[in-house]
Amino acid sequence: STPAPFSPLYWTDITGGVPGPATSSNFTPSSPDIYTLRYTAPITGNCPADIEDIIITVFDQPTAIISTDDPNNTICDGDPINLQFNLTGSANYIVDYIDANSGPQTVTLNAAGNDLTNSPIQIFPTIGPNLYTITNITDGNSCSNTAQPNVVVTVVMQPNAGNATATTVCSDDFTIYN
Repeated sequence: STPAPFSPLYWTDITGGVPGPATSSNFTPSSPDIYTLRYTAPITGNCPADIEDIIITVFDQPTAIISTDDPNNTICDGDPINLQFNLTGSANYIVDYIDANSGPQTVTLNAAGNDLTNSPIQIFPTIGPNLYTITNITDGNSCSNTAQPNVVVTVVMQPNAGNATATTVCSDDFTIYN
């Protein structure tokens, strides 16, 4: 409930253990940390002052770097490839990404960047460049971040040397065989 009488002048940051200067009721933390704010309701009439402390824990925003288990992000058609996630924040993570072929995807990942059975996230890109973009990450602290990178996976066609067949040719046959 809102303290009465309410005034932003009655807030102080006591994080260091000693009341600091008055702070606004719109507290803006300077960095991730645990902060203690005190509201002091002044004496009114015959009623004594009242003091309430609140503890605010501020976490870093989570981040995710997406890559694959192929160092060049290039595979031949039909080869397996897995997405890799380098994550910061607090596990477990909910990662939303756009798969170039199957659209929006949501996966829950552990601290190692694997699914909850500890398996990597396998993808099945098609021939050509395939863009995979993280659109949001939410960590175990319920902190979210939408500013994330992407990875392009390029799939090239398998080489084809033709069919293995035997052909009989006469010595005076000048036909070109493909």
